[in-house]
Amino acid sequence: MRVYLTIARDTPPAQANLAAQAVEAGFTALKLQVSTRQGFDARPDTTLDGVRAVRAAVGDGVDLLLDANSAWSAPSAVRMCQALEPFNVLHLEQPVPERDLDALAYVNHHTSIPITFGEEDFSLWRYKDAIVRGACEVVQPDPIKAGGLLTCQKVAHLAEAFSKAFTPHDTSPDYSYTVTVLAQLLLERCLRQGHFPPGGSCRHKGRCDLGGLNPVNNPG
Repeated sequence: MRVYLTIARDTPPAQANLAAQAVEAGFTALKLQVSTRQGFDARPDTTLDGVRAVRAAVGDGVDLLLDANSAWSAPSAVRMCQALEPFNVLHLEQPVPERDLDALAYVNHHTSIPITFGEEDFSLWRYKDAIVRGACEVVQPDPIKAGGLLTCQKVAHLAEAFSKAFTPHDTSPDYSYTVTVLAQLLLERCLRQGHFPPGGSCRHKGRCDLGGLNPVNNPG
């Protein structure tokens, strides 16, 4: 199963250096934390410089995912997305606070970058509302928060019915990660692309190679 490496917020040169090392080690997908966590629409915001540096370091053959962690207002998010479009971003998580479906829909309607929804939600009906209101192109439930594998399966079928992509989210290097791996294996429509946490172990999960994970068939 293909996995991506998450690169935490840092200076653009530091992110680019880590990205180059990851690709050299075998990763074919990277998730870059962007924006600033110092406040809403805070400055300085090195998102563009960071993405530009990482893309230059790894080339066009590596998938690049972005996570803004609800950093922007809707107008700022649209401006940022339009500036990011030339860098071939696979998807963008939380450009605006996920609780605001109107803001998400506004951003989603004004960019070609696929916007995700769902890592903080736990209600099947919220996923339905997000899809119907045009707030996302990628549905991204966290199995631990969303109610486990059964709810994720329901969300996956909902996404399929509306021609949306589906990929589980994970926020933990241990139990939650294991459940997320199971979700990816069980749900055929899932983008087979999991999160490999920096420094994360693979005990009880399978054999980890950089860039991929081979789940074991043993119980537990």
